[in-house]
Amino acid sequence: MNGQPVTSQLRSLHSLVGHFEIRDAIRDVDGHGREVAVGRGEIDWDEVAALIGEMEYAGWLNVDRQEGQDRSGDAGRAVAYLRQVLRL
Repeated sequence: MNGQPVTSQLRSLHSLVGHFEIRDAIRDVDGHGREVAVGRGEIDWDEVAALIGEMEYAGWLNVDRQEGQDRSGDAGRAVAYLRQVLRL
């Protein structure tokens, strides 16, 4: 949501990653980021999954849903989605 591509940030910081906080977002008409359910935003999760694999990351992936009407439901669906994308 800071305007930088997630994958380029991950490539440059991967040696410093201690855990992942999983969120997704889209840009609104004003160019600001707005949180959405994981898998419904602009994050290319297939590419992120490939980078996580390249990193040989074996730490925590924490789903953090801060907005929305059904945050706990969205978090559960995010876990199921990530299991499929990350092949866990």
